[in-house]
Amino acid sequence: YPHHGRRVISRLESYLSGRAEPALTVTNLLDPHNPYYGAPPGQSSSRSPEEEAALRNRTSNLRYLFTDDPLPEDARAVFGDWAGLFEAEMEVYREFSQEADRLVKRWRDDQTARFEGSLVAVVGDHGQLFGTDGMAGHGLSLHPNEIHVPLMIDPPTGWERSDRTIDAPVSIAGLGRALTDVVAGKIAGTAA
Repeated sequence: YPHHGRRVISRLESYLSGRAEPALTVTNLLDPHNPYYGAPPGQSSSRSPEEEAALRNRTSNLRYLFTDDPLPEDARAVFGDWAGLFEAEMEVYREFSQEADRLVKRWRDDQTARFEGSLVAVVGDHGQLFGTDGMAGHGLSLHPNEIHVPLMIDPPTGWERSDRTIDAPVSIAGLGRALTDVVAGKIAGTAA
């Protein structure tokens, strides 16, 4: 598969190991990103060889708006229509999103000491449209499926903890400003 979250986390850990000074790192796990075919590493695919081939031949999910273009023949023979193809791609997306979650959890579980003294923010960069409201792909709209992304903040153990869910929209730009304030020493606890 084209994305390698395990390798990215391994390189991140190598970069961070032995560092005594604080570090700000931004890491992008692209496992749930386009193209949508295959199965996460170490997992067998639940799709037939014909489905795998049709998904692999459609190397991009960057068709943003539907047209009257017919579904390619190999995909039509397997999935029937655009909706069937998008449903199959969405399932691959879900599988790789779950794999990214497992990778981050495993890393956190394996590096408990590192996380105890660190502020860790996990955020998705965008969602994905799979034929929703006549759109596919990502990056061209404010559709809820494109902008509803995960956000998790895990503070250092010295900070007061707050397990809460915020259902209101938040801004990644606002998160950037907050992290800048943490680095500058203006924020040193969860209340701020």
